[in-house]
Amino acid sequence: MARKQLSLFAILAVALVVAALVLSLAPTPASKGWPLPKALSEASGLAPFQGRTLLAHNDELAVIYQVNVDTGEALAVAQLGQPPLAGDFEGIARRGDTTWLVTSTGKLYQFELPYGGKAQALKPKVLDTGLKDLCEIEGLVAAGDELLLPCKTAYVKEYQGALVVFAYGLLSGQTRVLWSIPAAELPGVNKIRPTAIEQDAANYYVITRKQLLVIAKGSLKVSSYQLPTSRHKQPEGLAILASGEVVIVEDNRKGSRLHIYPSLEDL
Repeated sequence: MARKQLSLFAILAVALVVAALVLSLAPTPASKGWPLPKALSEASGLAPFQGRTLLAHNDELAVIYQVNVDTGEALAVAQLGQPPLAGDFEGIARRGDTTWLVTSTGKLYQFELPYGGKAQALKPKVLDTGLKDLCEIEGLVAAGDELLLPCKTAYVKEYQGALVVFAYGLLSGQTRVLWSIPAAELPGVNKIRPTAIEQDAANYYVITRKQLLVIAKGSLKVSSYQLPTSRHKQPEGLAILASGEVVIVEDNRKGSRLHIYPSLEDL
């Protein structure tokens, strides 16, 4: 009897050790998320700002918010026009002290944010990319002296069946095709509908539906990451922080939400 009890105890001990080992090896949820306030219920763009904050805007009004990625707290820091301009705003970008908003027609609004104090109504400079009749634009990022604009929906045959990104020259005022990658070279992508773009020294990053594509600069070699469908129903904004953290925002009429991942591998 004692020998049987010892045997059962040994089996139980081994089972507990195995269970502990399995739990230690199992992936843990690496992301964290924050609901955004009602004013950002249709958040549609992100851009790194100062420290642990991002600039964000919603889809329909040109009001700019500063969002803390560690708390989800959002503070309005400026608006374009008085009352704020209404439109279909689809991306925000920043370089130095200058910020840009873009509409789905490719119209750019350029302005400088005030430092501190109460949010001010600003009069922006308006720039025309000439893309209105070519593509529906969604997403914006600054890259040197150019602003990069993905084509979400192509209106002309030339740009259909490929992931196309345009570059608007801030010095020249001219727009060119930065690159065009055929659908066959986009792993796991069933339908090309980009909604956000980001870039760093080595890569471009594009969200299209439930995929985050990483496109190597130079070779344009593409790799992809599947976004968790339980968290990402309609991803609209993307920012990569200096720490390597990946921030994605949802555009949701019932309430937008930030999701923060320590790295691409944690998606």
